[in-house]
Amino acid sequence: MINKIEEKLLLLRAKKFADNLEGLESFSISLLGNDIFAWHRDKLKKSYAIDDRNERICFEQPVGTDQLIGAVISLLSIDKQFSCWIFYEGRCAIFVRGDDFHVFLVSMFKLNKTYDLSLIFESPDRVISISDNEYDVDIYYEIK
Repeated sequence: MINKIEEKLLLLRAKKFADNLEGLESFSISLLGNDIFAWHRDKLKKSYAIDDRNERICFEQPVGTDQLIGAVISLLSIDKQFSCWIFYEGRCAIFVRGDDFHVFLVSMFKLNKTYDLSLIFESPDRVISISDNEYDVDIYYEIK
């Protein structure tokens, strides 16, 4: 449980992060309850497991940004219009609605200074998690 000051600081950091994302039409930020996105959280935990590397798309390092983004766009069948959730610091979520998925991904990678990324989608429920490791970059994707 976080206190009101920590909550406000977290929301301000999340807003600052979202303000720097490109390719968006709008965004909103909310705190995460323990029961929100239970299926998605479970799948993200699975994606972080070091010993579970089956059913992933893997690229050897160094991988180009455009090659990686091309694979993500192809996997998700999203090119321009999109909406998804980003978990921020594990305690709040940023809902983004965008008009250019490619530009959005480029800005996410620049802000994070890594290819590490997890996105949550609804209708249909699905998750995508990209892990940027020393020797490779892998993409975990699951649809409900």
